[in-house]
Amino acid sequence: MADQSKFHLTYPEAKKAVLYIIRGMPGSGKSTYVKKRWPNVTLSHVAPKAPDMGPARGYDPISVSSDHFFTDVVTGEYSFDIKKLSQSHNWAKVQLIEAMQRGVMTIILDNTHSRLWEYEIAMRIAEALNYEVEVIDLFDGGCTDEELFERGIHPVPLEVIQSQRERWEHGSANLVTPDGQFHHKLRR
Repeated sequence: MADQSKFHLTYPEAKKAVLYIIRGMPGSGKSTYVKKRWPNVTLSHVAPKAPDMGPARGYDPISVSSDHFFTDVVTGEYSFDIKKLSQSHNWAKVQLIEAMQRGVMTIILDNTHSRLWEYEIAMRIAEALNYEVEVIDLFDGGCTDEELFERGIHPVPLEVIQSQRERWEHGSANLVTPDGQFHHKLRR
């Protein structure tokens, strides 16, 4: 019999499928939050697609983001093109649906989502495919616009950050947890 202690995690058969929607301004700490909470996360566009391989089995978390669309798989270089923004969001929706159809149990959707409607379609898809949804709102991470500009891992102009702050919609049904983050849960 194989030594089960060699495996990093074991998962109960009845584990719930969860979609975590991480929202926050550029530089607010979305990527850092994801890496700390799910250290074994795989980016959706590099995850194995075969049902018997890695994250496709559903055990390891997968991160889906429109930013991945602009990231070269080989070099890791980020090359944003505003003309392809809509295409990147559509691509992310396809990645999300494919991950759910493969049975990935933990999916992290990481985008700015400055307006509540911007992640409504993801919530509807999750609900239709029997996923629990948790929205984690990092907003500005306690930073000024200038600090967000300096902290951001992608080159987002200061005026874009200022515009996103102005249009930011805070959810009225959110609960504040001891870690200071806003959480809103939608359960089946």
